[in-house]
Amino acid sequence: DDPHGCYLLNVVVREDVRGQGVGRALMRAAMARAVHSWGAQQLYTHVEADNEVAFRLYRGCGFGQHSSDSKYESASKLGQTVLLLAPAFAAPPA
Repeated sequence: DDPHGCYLLNVVVREDVRGQGVGRALMRAAMARAVHSWGAQQLYTHVEADNEVAFRLYRGCGFGQHSSDSKYESASKLGQTVLLLAPAFAAPPA
């Protein structure tokens, strides 16, 4: 419900090339497009709470946990989805 936000969804990297910076490059490119081409002021994505690799990727791209709802506070529950938010300034320059 954020008219100035952009939701980045389904960024997936093939298993055989993970750990080579592909995910970070994809996320940074998507973030830059959302901010510089579409005018997004906030960026959203979600991650499964038990996916530590994705959590690290998103945090490294400037995302932090958005929801303060108690159902998101325990990021150790299997299958739980956590909503993340990054401000526009976290996006790389155009």
